[in-house]
Amino acid sequence: MMRHPVPIDWSKVKEADVKEACSLYDRSDRLPKRAAKNTFLLFGGTRYPAKFIRGLAYEIATGHKLSSGDYSGGAETVRFFRALGFSVEYNGKVSDEIYNHESDQKREDRIPDTDTKEEKSSFRRKKNIFLQKLLEQRFGCVMTEAKFD
Repeated sequence: MMRHPVPIDWSKVKEADVKEACSLYDRSDRLPKRAAKNTFLLFGGTRYPAKFIRGLAYEIATGHKLSSGDYSGGAETVRFFRALGFSVEYNGKVSDEIYNHESDQKREDRIPDTDTKEEKSSFRRKKNIFLQKLLEQRFGCVMTEAKFD
């Protein structure tokens, strides 16, 4: 993967930048060189090449054009779009499970003993997704379940 001379700060890309990138794609003003294989942004009833739209949205937000080798597609791009609230199709599966932390704000951090095992697991998963979103806002893409030497 090529190194981009300026560190890529994905947190600069907002929902409006993604929507503008989709609009440019729709008007055929900007199109990818290669067809997307397995990662698609789902927006407004249309399937967009997710990695291409991500790079275009970054260019809109920052003025810096990226080459496709400067950043990853696939799961990293899925996490990026999900953090912004978009639905994504990845390897044939639609992922629109966006965590809305406002629905759980009044709930205590402690998981009550009266909750079922399934409720406790769901609550922990939502807390983990919320933490991931916070980290992504601060640092850009966050990898989960990564192995280290």
